[in-house]
Amino acid sequence: MPYLLASPVELGSSAALVAVLVVDDQRVVREGLSRLIACAPMALQCVGTASNAAEALEAMARLHPNVVV
Repeated sequence: MPYLLASPVELGSSAALVAVLVVDDQRVVREGLSRLIACAPMALQCVGTASNAAEALEAMARLHPNVVV
């Protein structure tokens, strides 16, 4: 069950995007989550995907995402 660490806020046009890295071993899941993030009515941007922990660690070091899903 997902938990919110903070309440949602209305973001202005000058708000910085939240960089999201999507990690899953199933390609269809990665693609689906990436599309959901792209369509989200929030300031989210999928900055990359990874299919395993090793790829995720490398991508985190390179991309510095705010959130890893």
